[in-house]
Amino acid sequence: MKIALISTPDAPLLFFYLKEIVELLPNSTSVILDSNVKPKKMKDVWHERTNGYFEERLHKLFKNFGHLFSKSKFYYIDSHNSKTMKQILKREKFDYLINAGTRVKISSSIIKQVKCGIINIHPGMLPKYRGCTCVEWAIYNDDPVANTIHLMDHKYDSGNIINIQKCNIKKYMNYKDVRVMVYKKGIALLGKTISNILSGKINKNEFHKQNTSLGKYWKPISNNKLLKVKNKLMKNKYKNYS
Repeated sequence: MKIALISTPDAPLLFFYLKEIVELLPNSTSVILDSNVKPKKMKDVWHERTNGYFEERLHKLFKNFGHLFSKSKFYYIDSHNSKTMKQILKREKFDYLINAGTRVKISSSIIKQVKCGIINIHPGMLPKYRGCTCVEWAIYNDDPVANTIHLMDHKYDSGNIINIQKCNIKKYMNYKDVRVMVYKKGIALLGKTISNILSGKINKNEFHKQNTSLGKYWKPISNNKLLKVKNKLMKNKYKNYS
């Protein structure tokens, strides 16, 4: 099986995702980077959520897995929707692509060119929580927080579901703790999912369609509501603690 991660040079979780895949497929993993880097506002949001947690661990990650990263083939292109991207896909014939931080909405023509599809790691329980800041909205609504592994299609967060895992929030956790945990569990869930696909425990025919009647798209949460989420966690008033 051949897999490529699609991302950007500044995607903070890229090498954490890559570690999960390259351990399984050291000689069959590629990375396709495009030039759409994050604007300052998005970087500020990331820092608010994680406070440098992952950046502080990059050195150790490269120390332990750099020899595996060097086995991956890296491509640098202008856009994941470009003609160059199509040429790479046609030549390499990847079985799956994995969204590891691309900022562009992938076109249908690109999606159709990938044999088994493009996998996305969504920090929200699909189909109820599609869109933005789903972790925050779930806490605000006292619903479970989860990661969903799904295939990408022509809409956001509406493709077939491969795997879902709830994230157990403890009473001692603050906002940063929750967000870091969700990202870490999403990384691990991706590795487990790909491992199960490789071993045949998960079959592509078993990916299931979302119930569209339950689907809802959420806009970025407002600063006022985000503050309420942080206070709810700080005061142990969230109603879905494990």
